[in-house]
Amino acid sequence: MGAAAANRSDPEDLYQDDVFPWFHLIQWSAESATSNRVFRYDIPGVQEAARGLTRTEDAFLEACPNELPRDSGFSMDDNTNFAEWAGALLEWNPELRFVRFRLVPRRLTEDAFWSRYFATLRQSIQDLLFRTSSDEEDLETSDKAPGHSEVPPPSSGIVAEPAPAPSD
Repeated sequence: MGAAAANRSDPEDLYQDDVFPWFHLIQWSAESATSNRVFRYDIPGVQEAARGLTRTEDAFLEACPNELPRDSGFSMDDNTNFAEWAGALLEWNPELRFVRFRLVPRRLTEDAFWSRYFATLRQSIQDLLFRTSSDEEDLETSDKAPGHSEVPPPSSGIVAEPAPAPSD
């Protein structure tokens, strides 16, 4: 039901548990967003960005150089969101399973691997979902950003528009 739910056009049909862990990852990424920004749920775009991080070991190491900040609350304890998200992502993406198998523990600890992955995934989600209008205009005039899909029209996802600016 998860994939079917993400493709529905009625925003009322998108319940957070139908698209686990994507809804939660987007919400987590939105915590640090500035106010008055367009917020769009582009789950297929987020999934494609996530896939792009783990195409190969080298792609992961290049794309994910930094861990989450120490004060981020990151932990891979079994009772955290991160551990639950990691389990769901491993089931979802065989490439992620393979890259993790190849890198942990040979080159990275389990915690370092996931901290790097979630740090880069969060930034990718923010870049994708919180573009400004000028960012979208730049994308239209240049090649599409690698690892990111175009933002779909409002009819294909949930859109929360900022309040209109007061007119002078």
